[in-house]
Amino acid sequence: MRIGPAVFCIAVGMLSAVGAVSAHHSTAMYDMANPASVTGTVKRFEWTNPHAFIFIDVKDDKGNTVEWEIELMSLNHLRS
Repeated sequence: MRIGPAVFCIAVGMLSAVGAVSAHHSTAMYDMANPASVTGTVKRFEWTNPHAFIFIDVKDDKGNTVEWEIELMSLNHLRS
């Protein structure tokens, strides 16, 4: 019985899937070198998968209230 090629094919398939899964939770879209500060009133939190959100009412330069939606990392990264 030859199970070597089958095991090899399964292993290669599993390893190729790992790259795609880890790429989804990358921090590439966040500008870690230039943090920003926002002052406003927190309206609500949404603790949803795959990402959490914070909604904030912020005053713009003209004094109008604008809702900001801040996307956080995945929930498993937010645990302490």
